[in-house]
Amino acid sequence: MSRARNAWAIRRPEVALHWFAKPDGESDNFDMFPELDRIRCPTLVTSGEDDPMHPIERQVDLAATLPPHLVQLERFADCGHGVPDAPKRAMALLREFILRR
Repeated sequence: MSRARNAWAIRRPEVALHWFAKPDGESDNFDMFPELDRIRCPTLVTSGEDDPMHPIERQVDLAATLPPHLVQLERFADCGHGVPDAPKRAMALLREFILRR
């Protein structure tokens, strides 16, 4: 993991362990897939190819559940959970996405 990536990380193990990682915690039962069919607007899905929390394959699955004319999936090489690992590309992509709408 690069130093830049570490600079963006917020580490609060007491929060992660209490809410997300405990048995039957949010990481075990959070599922947004049943609600995705309610999306009716253009949607930008950004994903780091090295994301340890939400693997790229899961993001591809997520994008595939949305209507093709509404979704844009962007993969970020050498990025983890947050696209701030590539801030210039992320901001350019976001600006372009918004201006097209």
